[in-house]
Amino acid sequence: MIKSLLLIFTLLYSSLSAFDQGDILKPEEAFIAEAVQKDDKIQTTIKLAPEIYIYDEMLKYTITSPKEVSLDKLIKRPEPVNYHDFIVHRDGDVVVDIPLSLIKEQIGDGA
Repeated sequence: MIKSLLLIFTLLYSSLSAFDQGDILKPEEAFIAEAVQKDDKIQTTIKLAPEIYIYDEMLKYTITSPKEVSLDKLIKRPEPVNYHDFIVHRDGDVVVDIPLSLIKEQIGDGA
């Protein structure tokens, strides 16, 4: 019995140690976010590294200054996909355009 457990543990340890820890991305490598003003909008882009996804429920668009305002229900977001029973964004960039008029409407002349 102990030999069997030792063999199982050895096989499990060998399998886990086969994964190269260098393949684990830091968050700033997995998700590269940028926001650029283009004409009358702010274009936000989250560049997802290959094999990386972001849960739709975690994707938030919020003005933080001069006051906090959620834009989540006011902007058009890309359609998420079902991936292993999770609703996610994957396979490419997540691009959302936020009209400057919407920002001004939400915070007034503080924009």
